[in-house]
Amino acid sequence: MKEATSVSGSFPGFLEAGDLDGNDITLAIKVVRESGPDDKGQDGKPLEKPIVVFANARKEWVLNITNARTIRTLYGDKYEKWKGKKVTLYPTTCRAFGETKACIRVRMINPDTGKEPELF
Repeated sequence: MKEATSVSGSFPGFLEAGDLDGNDITLAIKVVRESGPDDKGQDGKPLEKPIVVFANARKEWVLNITNARTIRTLYGDKYEKWKGKKVTLYPTTCRAFGETKACIRVRMINPDTGKEPELF
């Protein structure tokens, strides 16, 4: 019998807030891909959102509009410009579908420069 070692290892799917163990993590974006027919949400329904693939990470990350807008502010509107760029993810909670849930957000700071973007 092989002993299981972790929840996130037992359920490999997509990156979720619990995988961050309460810590910030900085990752480099390898590519943003379109979701495909085999990509399903926790409810089993097909995903219709972009998916971020990180360099040197086991799990991919389903991109929501809030995080997409933050990364757009940091690196621009075109996904191709995000390749190789670093983002710092952090676990928090948010209101979604009438409930407070664990979620992942992107820090509004460029990890390479340590600066916030100039908005105007």
